[in-house]
Amino acid sequence: MNRPSPAILGIDPGSKTVGWCLLTVGEFRTGYATMPDGMERPYKLLSVLTEIRRVIEEHTPNRIGIETPWVPRGGERANMQSALKVAGVHDICLVASVWGGAPLSIEDIAPSTAKKALTGRGNATKALMIDAAKTILGDQTLIEDEADAFGIALATWDRIVGVRWSLNGRTTGATL
Repeated sequence: MNRPSPAILGIDPGSKTVGWCLLTVGEFRTGYATMPDGMERPYKLLSVLTEIRRVIEEHTPNRIGIETPWVPRGGERANMQSALKVAGVHDICLVASVWGGAPLSIEDIAPSTAKKALTGRGNATKALMIDAAKTILGDQTLIEDEADAFGIALATWDRIVGVRWSLNGRTTGATL
């Protein structure tokens, strides 16, 4: 029986930018959607929905990993407001993933799981995430959200495929 090659899309929902990374055997693509300042929130969310749908239609992943929203401790109002915005973007990404009835498997990936998949450390900083992504992908110009999406895609790949993803012999710092 022939199994289809894995095509895994990692999505990093953010309050201003949504990063994405598509992994297939020995290949990758990254990108991001921005929510322009000055645009009303419903239209910002619509722009994210439209971009994620475009990526899914163009690249036809068979699995999607979406980072679960971070919930602040201590109830700081500013952090709570940010967490609520990110949760809304997360949900729009979920809707985009099932739009049109595509039979996609969706995985929720914790931020620490994505960090560990990319760097080997569940508490990695943004700078370490970008450095690790550049080491593996070559000297790419990546924004934080793309590096995070790469970690999410790697964590999803590990969970679904069961072997490390690699590019030209370069692989991540995490072990199974």
